[in-house]
Amino acid sequence: MGVREETSGKQSPWYEASIDGDFYFNLSDKKKEEDKHTAIKPSATQQASSTKKPVTSDKPLTQNNASNPPTRQPVANPPSVSFVNLPYHSINDLYLNGKTKMIIGGNKDDRLRKSLTPISVGKHYMDHFIYNNFKRASFFEVQSGENVIDVQFTEYRLPFGRTKHIAWKQDSNNTGTIDRSEEYIIINANGEKIKQKVELTGNSTIKKENEAVTFNYKWTVTLNGNIISKKSTTEKRPTTDNTSFERKILIYKDDYHYYYAYYKIYRDTTTLEIRSEYIEFLETHDFDKTAIQQHASQDSN
Repeated sequence: MGVREETSGKQSPWYEASIDGDFYFNLSDKKKEEDKHTAIKPSATQQASSTKKPVTSDKPLTQNNASNPPTRQPVANPPSVSFVNLPYHSINDLYLNGKTKMIIGGNKDDRLRKSLTPISVGKHYMDHFIYNNFKRASFFEVQSGENVIDVQFTEYRLPFGRTKHIAWKQDSNNTGTIDRSEEYIIINANGEKIKQKVELTGNSTIKKENEAVTFNYKWTVTLNGNIISKKSTTEKRPTTDNTSFERKILIYKDDYHYYYAYYKIYRDTTTLEIRSEYIEFLETHDFDKTAIQQHASQDSN
């Protein structure tokens, strides 16, 4: 059987097909040919990866780039401050640098107590009052990070002068005196210890005549070589007066403390005192405003 009969007339013999151009391949031969070409032809992805050029950029490297790893900036955390052996009775009355009331954590039986009040790096002090003229203070320094501070309190007292209690007696000079010189420390706003020196002098006398009792008071206060108060005053009471009488006269004040004169009379007895107290207690007194004005006028003369 010839080629023409096998292909039902679709393919001429080779010697005629070369002239007529009617070549013919069956389906199985065509698929083999396609499979052969597919096996050696690279895929589109492979072609793209083989021809891909390196990526370049004119932009500077960022912190996310592997060649420039991110740099972590230090975080400024506030210091942590704890105190060892903090007296329990002072816990609720502590002040930081004389200004801020402190809050202390923990329980009364804890040996280590943490300050819940923020405290910055640097030098500080904390104090608490025992009386109006008496306090205790502890100085310490805070570093960054954890701080454990062993509390050491020092006592600071302000001057106080008083005459003896005198009662009028026949044939007696009926006089009481103050003569006191004292050095003390004031802690200023910067936590510095400022030395002070005061001289207190004064006297009180009692005279009785014509059914009246006369009380005379005199004092001089010299602070750091300067006279801050020099005054005399008189009170007269009937001998039949059995009531008690007292008077407070403010004679000096600054940012940290104040001085005042105080005397008390009962019948024919009296006492004169010159007191100094911390400025925090100034408003607790009812000073004689008339006496203060007279005192200021006298000092200006």
